[in-house]
Amino acid sequence: MKRKILIITAIVLALLGVGGYFIYQMMMGPMYLPGDLTSKEEYKQFLEANPIKKQNFFELNDSISLYYEKQGTGKTPVLIIHGGPAIPYEKPWNGLEGLTGDYTFYYYHQRGAGQSSRPFDKFESSNFFQNALALNKTLGIPAQVADIELLRKALGQEKIILIGHSFGGFLATMYAIEFPERVQSLVLVAPAEVIKLPSEGGGLYEAVRERLPENLQADYSNYLEQVFDFKNLFKKSEQELVNQNLEFIQYYEAATQQSIEVKPENIGGWMSQALYLGMGVQHDYSEYLKQITAPTLVVHGTDDILGQKSVQLYLDHIPKTELKTISGSHFMFYDNPIKFGEIVSSFLSKPQE
Repeated sequence: MKRKILIITAIVLALLGVGGYFIYQMMMGPMYLPGDLTSKEEYKQFLEANPIKKQNFFELNDSISLYYEKQGTGKTPVLIIHGGPAIPYEKPWNGLEGLTGDYTFYYYHQRGAGQSSRPFDKFESSNFFQNALALNKTLGIPAQVADIELLRKALGQEKIILIGHSFGGFLATMYAIEFPERVQSLVLVAPAEVIKLPSEGGGLYEAVRERLPENLQADYSNYLEQVFDFKNLFKKSEQELVNQNLEFIQYYEAATQQSIEVKPENIGGWMSQALYLGMGVQHDYSEYLKQITAPTLVVHGTDDILGQKSVQLYLDHIPKTELKTISGSHFMFYDNPIKFGEIVSSFLSKPQE
């Protein structure tokens, strides 16, 4: 992570002669703080939309529609928030099959990924500052969190049950901060280690580096330099960024010796960049977690490439939270589906306080 900061800082400093001061501020500090969506006028339009639920799509407005698949026939809807970022699941989770009589699980593709709307292909302007603002506003954390609120409305729920995995766990957490009164239960499955950046554990990129074989180390270092080459970010296209995300999956598979089932055509490009820009290089959202009022379950796999310390800030700061560990990787719902389903079922069936 320290190396990541040095790379970004070097790039930013090289830009200081062309308005780089604003870029530097943007890159180092977050463009989004929890609470911005519900307090800033610039995001008000997101929450004024009237979402319409159709077969396989939620129509949010004239320009954004979100694709979804359903699992189950139960009366109570549950929203599944995928991770990646920008990598929807290829299939529903095996571990939830036993709950489908009581719940209907909605696996939606976030804006900018999968079969949902992708607002950007290439940026015509070379103005980094304006492009970054447009990207954050259209695909960034405020837009993604607002979509969860619109989906709650489209599903007709006063309170919604959220299950977020990996980066989706982080987005679910941000929603629970923005709309604490709208969350019935919150399940965070291996939530991303991005509550505080730089992270003490080094984060996912460093975890992959530590486990890669020697013959891939140089290639991986070159790859990371390309990923964090923000000077040339807006020269890239959606497909180039998709290819960049696909390449990371290859390194992840080599590091974990685990195959990840993904459809290349479903992976997003600009969406992940919007989220990274929104978080900045340095932030600390820890104290905001105390605003979450819903009962919260954190599930961690014992064989996750990221150790249990990666979820510690969630456990330390969310008031009504509990931890369950099960054998399995970052994708324990595929590795250990029966146990995973039992844990989620037990948590959701608890009487609400």
